Amino acid sequence: MPHLTLIVAHGEGDSTRCEALVSSILEQWPLGIEPPAVRMVGHASLALERSLAQHATLVVGDASMRGARLIQLLDLLDGRCVPALVLLDSGAADAATDAPGIVVWGSDADHARIASVLYALGLRQHTVQRLAHELAIAQHCQGGMHGEISRMHEEMSLAAKIQKDFMPRGAIEAEGFEFAVLHQPTGYVSGDMHCVRKIDDETVGVLVADAVGHGVPAALLTMIIARSVQSAPPHVLADPSAMLDRLNTDLMAAQSGATRFVTAIYATVEVSTRRVRVAGAGHPPPLLISRAGVLRVETDGPLLGVFDDATFGVTELTLSPGQTLLVYTDGFETCFPREGADAREIRLPTNTYVEHFARLCDPESAASLEEAMTELRGMLLEQAGSLHQADDVTALAIAARGVAPKRRAA
Repeated sequence: MPHLTLIVAHGEGDSTRCEALVSSILEQWPLGIEPPAVRMVGHASLALERSLAQHATLVVGDASMRGARLIQLLDLLDGRCVPALVLLDSGAADAATDAPGIVVWGSDADHARIASVLYALGLRQHTVQRLAHELAIAQHCQGGMHGEISRMHEEMSLAAKIQKDFMPRGAIEAEGFEFAVLHQPTGYVSGDMHCVRKIDDETVGVLVADAVGHGVPAALLTMIIARSVQSAPPHVLADPSAMLDRLNTDLMAAQSGATRFVTAIYATVEVSTRRVRVAGAGHPPPLLISRAGVLRVETDGPLLGVFDDATFGVTELTLSPGQTLLVYTDGFETCFPREGADAREIRLPTNTYVEHFARLCDPESAASLEEAMTELRGMLLEQAGSLHQADDVTALAIAARGVAPKRRAA
């Protein structure tokens, strides 16, 4: 057990009385325990003691130890976790009984009790100091973590901006058609991506892709897809099968170790004939929405980035005025739980989203597609509430409006 030291703080000109008090206290020290070494200091010098928090401290108050001066003393002892016993006259002691962590007694306290308390305070201080040291380390780590989190926030915000720059800017205009997109990431960056671009005056290419998972790893895969689309020649962009084959080749070349796959729908829209050619790669089938109801447009291609020899069939349809083709990613099936679902069922997949799609994209609705997507975004936020959205979601709608198509040249 380490030898204890007792610091005794006294008023000016009061050292003789304090020495007599200390001598009496040491005589009452617990039996069999070596009395501590004593260091006498004045009240004014107490704050300058660097090792104050390491030793038991006895403060012998004088007539001036009242009011603001007493409060300052108690704040000093409490702030530095000093194991202290303060002796005051009866009036001052009564006013300081609520001092946190400091033992305050009247100056007429029994010397044997004083000795026992000072011994206990000195003995426990090793533990207090260790806890204070661990707290300081924790606070330092917390400050470092705060800085690291701030840096990561800045980096992720920049990554989100860069990814957003790869997405289409502004609305695509094509005579007789309307396009609208909802893109709702679950975090900073997304594993979903979409692209709507004019291939030539007569053809628009549409891509919706969903990389496995979400967050940064999935977002990096979307960069490969975006680069592949941007560098594709026009004849590839005009052929859905060839475009998906190109994406598959580029993803296979980028694989290093564990396989990471992507699902996708690529379609071309011929403005003059309203002919739509669709190819899919393991993706949820697009929905053809009309007055007659909702029809799933099935595709037969495998996942991208898995098979070298994958082939992608093409499905053709004509998008008549009053019809909407909706291409979307998975994730919507958990966004709209069935009515009355309990806490266990609330995240179970449902087909409720199809009903919402059909209502919002109803060709008889007076709202534009852009307004429909804004309403859908509001519904998603309302459903999520305080919960984190389970997955990235993207929906891209293509609506044919009432402008007659041009006849092809014979």
